[in-house]
Amino acid sequence: MKTIITLVLLTASVVAHALTPTQKLAHAIAKAEGFGARNAKPTRLHNPGDIRALRGNAYSGQIGVDRQGYAIFKTDRAGWAALEGQIEKIIAGTSHLYNVNMTLARIGRGYAASSTWVKSVANNLGVAADTSLFEILDVAPVVTVPSDVRAAKFLGGTQ
Repeated sequence: MKTIITLVLLTASVVAHALTPTQKLAHAIAKAEGFGARNAKPTRLHNPGDIRALRGNAYSGQIGVDRQGYAIFKTDRAGWAALEGQIEKIIAGTSHLYNVNMTLARIGRGYAASSTWVKSVANNLGVAADTSLFEILDVAPVVTVPSDVRAAKFLGGTQ
């Protein structure tokens, strides 16, 4: 019996460490949103990210919208896929609201209704609230170049 328990604990530990950065962020968000707590809206709606529905655009696995505009998913798996998909859009640069250069604090101002959301997500990830998503997701930051190249400042050069 002791061997079985040890094997189960080791397997759970390996699975927890095998999460991708996207999955780790998704889990931190879900925990901050209250997903998994009995009678919590994200749990009831199978919506770990507490994602609001987009007008005219349903997520895969979405079966409805509640009165406050939150997506209702058929299964937890569909809700997780939607949340991870939103994070992937940020990484790909196709999100209309967020980018990888934003800090958790900046994202929290637009994403969450609760002022404790940022602190919760940061604590769940073991980072500070001023940590940028590119650091959390282990991707390159977005570099922008001004349209007027003459306005650009170059290291070691003159303007």
